Amino acid sequence: MSLKDEAVLKWAIDLLNYADRDQTGQHIVLADDLMAHHADRANLERAADRLAALRDDDTISNAEIKGLLNRASSKTWGGEYDRVFEPREFVAELERAVRDYLRRRPDLR
Repeated sequence: MSLKDEAVLKWAIDLLNYADRDQTGQHIVLADDLMAHHADRANLERAADRLAALRDDDTISNAEIKGLLNRASSKTWGGEYDRVFEPREFVAELERAVRDYLRRRPDLR
């Protein structure tokens, strides 16, 4: 992983600090009010792509992903949801939340 990829990944995982759980307690939703001054389309697209690459990289173990999540977020990941996530599943869920936010915000530049 290059230093640029590492920085994008840390920025992507930091998005957890702008996330809430949905009404079902099963999924991550990026909060519009918290994201208002933080997000731009290009960075969010890069973040989603980097999360997808991490999710699909079989050379990185769940333990390594757990370490990345723990180090990159000041928020406890996974604990506030009504389901238990494995680290790779949580990365996939965060990627889904980012892509969903991009779909909800076509006006985002």
